[in-house]
Amino acid sequence: MSSKRSGSHAKRVEEGGQGQPETFAQTYPHIAKWVRGYGWIEWGDDLFPLERRSCIRALDEGGLIWAGKATYPTADDALQDLDMALGRWMREELGE
Repeated sequence: MSSKRSGSHAKRVEEGGQGQPETFAQTYPHIAKWVRGYGWIEWGDDLFPLERRSCIRALDEGGLIWAGKATYPTADDALQDLDMALGRWMREELGE
């Protein structure tokens, strides 16, 4: 019997009565790929001197690739937004 996902939480797989959470890379594959080979992410409210404030962003050696919203309801919401943005960026810029 597997438990249902509540909102956007990582699904759990039942094994012998104990659920195992998905790994970070399974839940956010584009973030995992990004930090393993393309750049890094920053989390925090500090983008001075940029006009647009963001609590999460993706960067590479050339600078800012993507900046999220100033706030999110949950950390998972921020990570999902980042994961989708990185997936889109990789498709458009790298053809992946």
